[in-house]
Formats: sequence, structure tokens, C-alpha cells
Amino acid sequence: MKSWCVALLILMGAAVYAQDPVKLIDSLKIELAKNPRDEARAKIYADLTWYYAMVSTDSAVVYGDKALALAGKLGDSVFLAQALNDYGTVNFVRGEFNTSIKQFKQSLAIRKNLKDTLGQAAVYSKMGNSYYRKAQFDSTMSCYLNALRIFEKKDRIQEAGIVRSNIASLYLEMKDYNKALTYNKESVGFFKEHNLREQQANSVVNTGIAHLFLKDTLAAEKSFKEAIELGEKIAAARPLGAAYNNLANIYMGRGEYTRARRAIIKSIEQRGKLGMLSLVESSRITLAQIETALGNHREAYTLLLDAKNHVDEQEYNEKLPMLYGTMVQVHAAMANLDSVSHYNNLLLEVYNKKSERQIQEVTAEMDAKYETEKKENQILAQRAEIAEKELQVKRKDTQLYGSIGFILVLAVITYLIYNQQKLKNRQLKKENELKVALAKIETQNRLQEQRLRISRDLHDNIGSQLTFIISSIDNLSYALSEKNEKITEKLSSISKFTASTINELRDTIWAMNKEEISFEDLETRISNFIERARAVTRDIEFRFVKDQEVAEGLVFSSLEGINIYRIIQEAVNNALKYASAQTITVNISGRQPLKISIVDDGRGFDLVAHEPGNGLLNMQRRARDVGGELSVDSAPGRGTTVDLLVRLRENHSA
Repeated sequence: MKSWCVALLILMGAAVYAQDPVKLIDSLKIELAKNPRDEARAKIYADLTWYYAMVSTDSAVVYGDKALALAGKLGDSVFLAQALNDYGTVNFVRGEFNTSIKQFKQSLAIRKNLKDTLGQAAVYSKMGNSYYRKAQFDSTMSCYLNALRIFEKKDRIQEAGIVRSNIASLYLEMKDYNKALTYNKESVGFFKEHNLREQQANSVVNTGIAHLFLKDTLAAEKSFKEAIELGEKIAAARPLGAAYNNLANIYMGRGEYTRARRAIIKSIEQRGKLGMLSLVESSRITLAQIETALGNHREAYTLLLDAKNHVDEQEYNEKLPMLYGTMVQVHAAMANLDSVSHYNNLLLEVYNKKSERQIQEVTAEMDAKYETEKKENQILAQRAEIAEKELQVKRKDTQLYGSIGFILVLAVITYLIYNQQKLKNRQLKKENELKVALAKIETQNRLQEQRLRISRDLHDNIGSQLTFIISSIDNLSYALSEKNEKITEKLSSISKFTASTINELRDTIWAMNKEEISFEDLETRISNFIERARAVTRDIEFRFVKDQEVAEGLVFSSLEGINIYRIIQEAVNNALKYASAQTITVNISGRQPLKISIVDDGRGFDLVAHEPGNGLLNMQRRARDVGGELSVDSAPGRGTTVDLLVRLRENHSA
């Protein structure tokens, strides 16, 4: 079973790489023994947390707890933000990604209040790494882009280079291997120039992985050996563990199981130094597969049994399919048919539970939204009931006053009757308004229920089916990769098209699940789309420009948000297909109306002679749906400009 490990970089100060962390830890402990004041002690605890993250995560956890406790006692926001940042890094190294994201978010909130923009950038980068490990790639890209904007604006060249290297790793996961090679080549040169040897080794590992996915095992093997040479010079456990692990997979693929065994044992040794429990267990399961291939079934069974106990205790559920699948192979080789059946059933159960858990998570999220809206509607209904009771009281008071007036002043009976009738008319009008409001609430409830049902159907049925298709195509492509190159290429094309369809489906579900879409949400979606477009084109430069004040207070309905997003998509895709452009720019400016321009410097076309196609007609229809105006300006030889003007609501409570 193949398990390529992509190396991510964590932002650290340059001094960390220039000095031995063990020596720094020893010197800090000497200072701690002098029993300094709380402020100095807090700084020492934070530094020990940071440096122990590179040596022993167990010790790092101990000092991380002490740092947080002392930060709370001192009430120092700056120190608390740094302590949360350091502890989040420790939990990232330990594989506790949910905990690390929670701590990074807390640190980010404090640094935003402190106006610490560089601190925010560092947290964004590390939080992106945690999202990466959870395979939440939209959130990963958003964090990386936020960090990169700040670092470039502040002219922090080294930090920006590290973030670009991590974006290259993300391209590997997005299966854009050529783009990943380009980014990694730039990163390797950058780290070599600045003598950042561990980061250089990590980027070389990622280069090897990209070569593996491009079926160039010789180039991949050369990259991994180069990373090992770099890592051993500086005793860098992280790139060494990844490089040895991937070398083992190459040797397994060639049937060189003895060499694979030596490599995977070294990987386990290096990862164990950092306390990377999740990756250590993966490597041990790989070692069990190698022992099985060598005929050492008893040794393989012992390794798997130990890994099973550890995986269950630590709840590393993503390792269970690989573990149970290898158990099936070992027991099959040992002719233990009952055990083969047992672990095969466990494997099926894991897959079923995973599917059920994903469905439950989506359902719980949608149910929470529904319950919130239901409570809001109940409050509105209660208010309507109170208003109706107040009207009844007023009616009784009016009748009483009319009776008293009739008895006391007979001369003004006509006036009182007229006045009472006028009041009744107003009351009837209010009652009619209440009925309309209640009917509107009921209609909104029905529409929301229908929207949630459609969203669930899209996600649970179509989304899961498309994901299953991609998985099946990838498995079939791997099986046929050395037999029929044309079929493999065709399957790869279908897989990419299906993945693109899933992205479109996610965009639709994203819009359907929101009552309102903020400008920041739409901006992130546009940025991700432009990054994907940039990933598949090499000769076209993409630009995304917006005025600084545009985002403040602007909100969209879900219909407005998805239509504006689709217009931008269609305009960019038309430019890619037909314009032969060198530069495509998306420019957002103005406020009321908001102006969105998609400009390319391509060959253009004659507006008079050109008959509008489905793409242009669809854009015009979407513009009308949001009450906007769409115009196209083009001529042969001077490019094309698509302008969208739309007036939007403003959220004055923001």
C-alpha cells in the first residue's frame, strides 16, 4: 500500500536553525533554576515549549501547560498569544490537529486585537498546516494566502518563501504535480541561498513525491537520497523520516523488500524522535507489509497487533483501513481463514462508520441551522400573539370609553361612533398585516426546509457518488498504468472532470446553506477559483484587484452571491478558451453600485458580427436575476472587458 508523506514547514525564527535546541534548553533550565520573577519565568516556559517541540513533544506539553497557566495569572495578552501559538505548534507536531487549530484561533483573535499583523501572518501559516493535515484544503489555501499577503506586504522574504513552499505541498494534494514541481524548484533555490538546510531538505522530499506521482521513480529516488544526505548533515528528523518512508515505498514497488525494510526502520526511528505517533504507526504498518512479503508472517502479525492496540487507544481512525487490510493479507498467508473473515468484516465496518460519521456531521450542521431558524420564527410568532392581545385590550378600552361617553355626553354620540369606526378600520388593517406576516413566516419555513432537503440530497447522494467515481477511476487507472497508456490518460481526464464537477457542486451547496453571504466569503471563493485557474495554466498571468473599502458592510443573498460568482467564472473561462490572452484581471471597485470587471488582453472579437453564445446569454440572465447590468466591450486586437454593475444591501450592524 502506497503512503506518500508530504513535508510541511513550520515558521520559526532564523536563530532556531542556527543553534542547537538541546544547548538552548540546557541554558534556559539554568536560568529557571535561579527562581526568576514571574515575567521572566513566563518567557522561559514559552521558550522551553518551543524548543522542546523539536526534541521531545512530551516535555513540550509539560512546559506548554505551565506557560498557559502563568499567562492567565499575569493577564498579559502578548504573552498569552505567544504561549497559545507555541502550544499549538507542539500539538501540530504530535498530530493533535483539532487542538492545534483551536489554540491557533485563540492566538489569532488576541493578535488581531493587538493589531499585530506579522503575528497574525505567522499564526495563519501554522493554522493552514493543521488544516492541511485534516485534508480541509479550502481552509488551508485561505490561511496560506492570508499569510502570504501580509509577509509580502511587510517585505518578509524568508517567511514568504516558506509559505510558498507549503503552497507547493498543497498543489501535490490537489494533484497538480507539474505546478508543485515548479514551486518546489523555486523553494529549494530560495532555502539553499539563505542556508535554511532543513527547509531545503523538506522541499527536496516534496520534489521527489511529485516525481513519484508523475511515474518518474528514478528522479524520485534521486530526490529522496539527496534529502537524506542534507538531513543527516544537520540531524533533521522530520525530512529524514519522510524521505526514508518514501524510499521504502519505491523499493516495495520494485520487489526489493530487504532494502525497503532497512529504509522503513530508519523512518520509524526518525519519526519516533519527534513523537510523531500517527506517522510512526503508519510506518509500522508498512513494515508489517514488508515482513509479509518476505515471508515473516509471525513478525508481521506482532507488529500489526501492537499497532492495533496503539491506534485504538489514540483514536487514529484513519489508520484502521490500512491496518485491517494488512491483517487480512497476513492471515491469508498463514491460512487463518476465520481471522481473514474477521478482519475483512472489520474493514467493511470501518468504511461504513466513516460514511455514517460524515453523513451525521453534515446532518447535525444542517439541523443546527434549522433549529436556530425555527427558534427565531417561534419568537416572531410570540411577538405577533402579544400584539394581537394588545389590540384586543385596546378594543375593549375603546368600547368602554364609548359607552361612558354615550351616557355622559349624548351630543357627541355621532362623533364617538365615527371615531370608533375609524379605530376599528386601523385595527382591521393591523390584523391583516399580522396575517400577512404569519403567512410569510410559514412560507419562509417551507422554503428553508425545501432548500435544506435539496442541499442534503446534493451532498449525500450526488457528492458521495462523484467521490466514489473518482476513487474507482484512480484505482482502475493504477491497475492499468503499465498496460494501456491511452486508457489511463482517458481515465485521468474523466477523473479531473469529475473532480471539477465536485468543486462546482460544493460551490452550489455553499451558497444554498447560507441566508446571507459576506463579501469576505465571496472574496475567498473567487481567490480559490483564480488559484485553481492559475494551477492549470502556465502562460497566463492572473490578477485579482479590489479597493480597500469595498468589503466593509456589504452582504449578498445566497442568490446574489452564487450568480456573481458564476458570472466571474464564466467570463474567466471564456477568456481561457477563446481569447489567447497573456493576462486576465478580476477587478472589484466602487460601492453603490458595486463594479466587477473581468479584463483580458487577448485577441477580442467583433461585437456586431458575433452572435451571442450560451455563455454570454447565461451571464446576462444571471445579471438580471440580481437586478444588475452586464456590458461587454471588445474589438479585434484589443482584448475584451466584461463589466457587471449591481447594487447591494449594506450590513450597518457590522
